[in-house]
Amino acid sequence: MRHVFYFLFLCTIMVLPAYAGEITQTGIRASQYGIDPFPLPRGWHNALYTMNTYFPGTQPTAIWTTGDFWDPDECHLYFPNDQGYSTEKISYEDYTDLNEKYLSYFDTAGIKVYLQIEPGHADIKTLIDIVLERYGDHSCVIGFGVDVEWYECSTNVWGKKVTDVLAQQWEGWVKAHKSSYKLFLKHPNRTPTHFPENYRGELIFVNDCEGKSTMNDSAGFVDYENDFLGVMETFAEYFYPNTIFYQIGYPSIKELWQNFDPEPKVIGEDLREICGTDQDLGVFWVDFGMEGVLPHNNNWIPQEWPTGIIYHDFYTFGTGSFTLNPYQKCNLNVFSLNGRLLQSLVGNGNEIGRKLLQWSQDNTNQVSGNSGVFIYQIKQGEKSFITKKINFK
Repeated sequence: MRHVFYFLFLCTIMVLPAYAGEITQTGIRASQYGIDPFPLPRGWHNALYTMNTYFPGTQPTAIWTTGDFWDPDECHLYFPNDQGYSTEKISYEDYTDLNEKYLSYFDTAGIKVYLQIEPGHADIKTLIDIVLERYGDHSCVIGFGVDVEWYECSTNVWGKKVTDVLAQQWEGWVKAHKSSYKLFLKHPNRTPTHFPENYRGELIFVNDCEGKSTMNDSAGFVDYENDFLGVMETFAEYFYPNTIFYQIGYPSIKELWQNFDPEPKVIGEDLREICGTDQDLGVFWVDFGMEGVLPHNNNWIPQEWPTGIIYHDFYTFGTGSFTLNPYQKCNLNVFSLNGRLLQSLVGNGNEIGRKLLQWSQDNTNQVSGNSGVFIYQIKQGEKSFITKKINFK
């Protein structure tokens, strides 16, 4: 009888759900229409840095929208058609690449990026190839994402379901560009009706639900503990053990967490606890809800993350915009945006300031050739960090 009890006990232990996933990536979701005015690179760095400090040790990451849905059925990409790209259900910016300077900045700042599209009725393979061929050389890029809500949405309410066959095919097309790339699929429904039923591969599944059951449902989540966390827990269980991302922070349901302090950290930790053991998850605050939650001003420099990297417009130097501790000795390295070391200076703040100004005057062509924008890294001893707050005016 004792052996029977022991067997039943083991079975009971085995079926009990085990919780506490691991948050591996944190950051923001960005789009050209999500926040106005659209922050400069160091503004996004600010928001990403703040999220990262709430979850130490996680990878600062951006879900970066590179193209959105335009009525009636197009995907509009945020760069010009300067390479003879397909125009079948795809439109482009007239002159300016709205992504390049941000991705170049993220390359140097230790930030990783998933390039997302809202496909409309454009061919998915064509979009994957155009976007990844254009931006695949950026070291920050680690994957590609499809917002399924906008997949053939003109003829399918809330987007067309992604079948197992399509999911596997899309993942293969992404990995054909680089085997380490990951594909994510995103949809805001309370239930995973638009996702593949069986195929999992290395897919990442993204939940950006505001509590709606249909596109026209305006109810939202009823409460935080049972409704919001309950839906998120079901989502994690359904796709276990695949990595899942939660895209949170929507103003429409702000009342659920507006008294949390700080909101992203509290929600993120609650989401971690409802995920399965060893299940990786990412927590991303949406740009619609950044005001008052995540600082994103441009007059800011991260301190002690990732390695004391500074972003500075050279043409403002000499107007009091760049200040160091005048008496503290340190080393300052100047890099181009592509990571090439241009100058290394040693001395206290006063000495470095004089040397830096002289260097810029002696290298006018080099300064102009880099559009006056450089990466600065300050080091002291074996550590690399900001010696004193650096102000931008």
